[in-house]
Amino acid sequence: MPAQTIRKRGWHQGSVASDSLRAEVSGWTGTTESYDLVIVVTHDCDLISADFDAEPFAELMIARRLTSSDRDGNCFRGKNPRRLQFELDGELYQIRAYEKGVVARALLAEHPPDERRTLPNVVREILPEWLAKRYERSALPDAFNERTRKAREKIRKRLAKDADLVSAIYLTVEPVDELAGEEPYLVIVSVVAESQLVDDDDTGSRLDSLTQFIRTSLTAANGVDVRDCLLLRDNDFSLADMNRSIEWDVWNGVDVRDCLLLRDNDFSLADMNRSIEWDVWDDLSYRLE
Repeated sequence: MPAQTIRKRGWHQGSVASDSLRAEVSGWTGTTESYDLVIVVTHDCDLISADFDAEPFAELMIARRLTSSDRDGNCFRGKNPRRLQFELDGELYQIRAYEKGVVARALLAEHPPDERRTLPNVVREILPEWLAKRYERSALPDAFNERTRKAREKIRKRLAKDADLVSAIYLTVEPVDELAGEEPYLVIVSVVAESQLVDDDDTGSRLDSLTQFIRTSLTAANGVDVRDCLLLRDNDFSLADMNRSIEWDVWNGVDVRDCLLLRDNDFSLADMNRSIEWDVWDDLSYRLE
């Protein structure tokens, strides 16, 4: 059975395609070099499903090798929703969110994964979260985004240097409504990093400097009252902290090109497939004391 063969060959989410499979899918991948990677991103359960009618395809993405000068800390650890950079065997690679396609899943039964190259475990863990993040980003008030626009640009440029040290940046913002006039947003910032990086003298100092830069940049924004800006170890940032915070997508800007009123029968399936339903009705229950 093909499904059993796929399992026995060792395919899983994050597997790198072998040269023989790359040749089969060259029509989809277009121009790739031998050192570029073709990566399976379909979930493990779907890869080995026995029902090929329900799961006929495997989804693939391309990771292109870059030079060291292309390294951008903002694109590590899944921070940028459009680009993911990582290192493998001392080389730098980048996945772009739009470079993906599907192939017949049965092909995986005919070809093994690459035995020479496999994604590091940390990248395999980040990959599905990064893919989901493209559709699950939380919204902050437009007024807050506008007030912090210049600060966000400064922080984004600063993060290009040290963003690979940061696991995530979380905000609590009060209120979550649109504010007019001079009424300020009250903000707590949590810069979360792996414990060993916080405790290391060198990386800890860089993280401290980054945290202070974020505080200073946001404090300078009109209509933003920074109540605290903390550097936290990841094992000190609890589930309760996460539930009352929003992960700040400082790496992504929003450029409103149009705002349209459409009849439901004028909004096509193609429109739906290239759009994200905005959960504008969602709210935060947490309130700053």
